[in-house]
Amino acid sequence: TIKPEILEKVRKAGIRWICLGIESGNENIRNSVSKGRFTNRNILNLVSSMKDNGISVLGNYIFGFPEDTLWDTFYLAEKLNCEYSKFYTMMAYPGTEIEIIAKNNGWELPKTWSGYSQYSKDCTPVRTKYLTSKQVLDFRDKSFINYHTSRKYLEMIKDKFGLNTVNEIVDLCLKKIIRQ
Repeated sequence: TIKPEILEKVRKAGIRWICLGIESGNENIRNSVSKGRFTNRNILNLVSSMKDNGISVLGNYIFGFPEDTLWDTFYLAEKLNCEYSKFYTMMAYPGTEIEIIAKNNGWELPKTWSGYSQYSKDCTPVRTKYLTSKQVLDFRDKSFINYHTSRKYLEMIKDKFGLNTVNEIVDLCLKKIIRQ
């Protein structure tokens, strides 16, 4: 819903950060979940326009859509090089369409409420048609570290926010999430 032609006014109004629900790097997956008919090129152009107007971007991504191979999403996140990126796993929350899909396919669901928490020991995301739940979760955890410690990302952060911020991000990435 962000139009490039209003970004200058948005920035002048004092908005410095915008969070985007990009979700997937696979255009077919985005189309299937009603995230609009945006191509990766549209998203790349929008993020570039936002940055050109002095607006930092927080990109949100989800790994583990049923048809997902995961890499398309990570590669798009790398290209966008948002000032911060949050990587989630697809969860089959009770009463959702993805829970129905998981049940119909006999896929494992969380055994406890904490299993729905992205950072819990027993986090149990939805598997895909190609990967187990554990593989999706491992990919998510490694992607977070790889993205936030890449040279391209850290150089951008240093230029924009300074060395202290780089050090905070590197320190954050040294903290391991404990998984079962």
